[in-house]
Amino acid sequence: MAQNYTSGGGTVALYAFEDMDGWAAVPASHTASNETRVPFGQGIEVSMTRNNNAERIWGVGARNATANVNKQYGGTMTISGVLTNAYWLLGVLGTNNDAGSPGAYTHTYTEDDILPSFTTDLGFELGTTDFESEVIGCVVNTCIISAAVNEALKFSLECSFRYENLGTAKSADIVDVEPVFTFA
Repeated sequence: MAQNYTSGGGTVALYAFEDMDGWAAVPASHTASNETRVPFGQGIEVSMTRNNNAERIWGVGARNATANVNKQYGGTMTISGVLTNAYWLLGVLGTNNDAGSPGAYTHTYTEDDILPSFTTDLGFELGTTDFESEVIGCVVNTCIISAAVNEALKFSLECSFRYENLGTAKSADIVDVEPVFTFA
């Protein structure tokens, strides 16, 4: 009997660090990173909470609010998965210096006063129309890396973000070719 392969809709979760010097002088011009996007790892799960920080305005003697004002937009995002590509550690630990020969590198991190922000592309196939969420100004608030003997390393990032652009064309998926980190 022939095997019938069934595939679900594709999803994408990629990131790239932003040019902080480019927008530090003018925060209102904060734009998405123009760097090449890379995958977070494998088995990635993302959940988001968006907040317009709406405030209800009450008129004198009014029973119901007369207006809603949306203030500074912001949100939080949780990214979790299996550790393969550790490039995102730059967003947790700060500046790094590399030393060593091909195949065996030593990465030394220096704590920064300000952690670098990154842009995250989250895309979903929705039949004939796709969905893309470009999350800008992501900063890691907390990072948890868990490891046990004979298991894959898992991570969880709690991030805040500043802006979000929505679109209908998802980014092309970039396959993570790095091996899964384990303590086998």
